[in-house]
Amino acid sequence: MKKKIFSVMIITLLAFLVIGMVPVRATDFSSMKSTADNFISKGEKEGAGKAIDPNEPVKGLMPIASILLGAGIAVAIVTGLIMGVKYMLSGADETAKLKEKLIWWVISVAVMFGAVAITNIVINVMNSIV
Repeated sequence: MKKKIFSVMIITLLAFLVIGMVPVRATDFSSMKSTADNFISKGEKEGAGKAIDPNEPVKGLMPIASILLGAGIAVAIVTGLIMGVKYMLSGADETAKLKEKLIWWVISVAVMFGAVAITNIVINVMNSIV
């Protein structure tokens, strides 16, 4: 218990030291406002006439997501087949162990497809808002 408290104190102390090393650029409101105004004016000059497409990140990530989903489906099918063959060929003790593993397999497949469904719902809702 003492080791745990000591390690938490050391981590907290290190965090405060790191935060204390960050240089503070703006010390008053006027310097913060001028820095923000410079940032905005620089963006307006460089980005003139360029509209941001809200679907651009989705277009870039969809091929990667499709590849990962395909790989996940392939792994799920192969592991399901292996577990099925082991289930048919095993005895009573191993059957019980495989049933426990099967529960986790079903949960992992549900999480995989649930993540895809949630991602699609979020994308559709955000597109309808924008």
